[in-house]
Amino acid sequence: MIIKFQSNDSWYMFDEVDSLEYRYLRVGEKIASRSGVLDYMEEPSEDKRVELCFLNKNQLEPSQVFADCPVYVLNNEGRTIDKL
Repeated sequence: MIIKFQSNDSWYMFDEVDSLEYRYLRVGEKIASRSGVLDYMEEPSEDKRVELCFLNKNQLEPSQVFADCPVYVLNNEGRTIDKL
């Protein structure tokens, strides 16, 4: 699986994702993050926001990413299978 989203006019992609968990963040919600979190949320933003936790191939601990929607989930061939 591939995760793809845009932030500050740049596109970001995470490849070889084996498992993905996500949840939408409420406006003003306090965010509990672990060390090494990747925060791609733009301030201020009118977009919905999402917290992603995923494991890549050969990864022992999940990555935690915060991003503005839309976030695209693609199959290994690059076709969109979900839009968050």
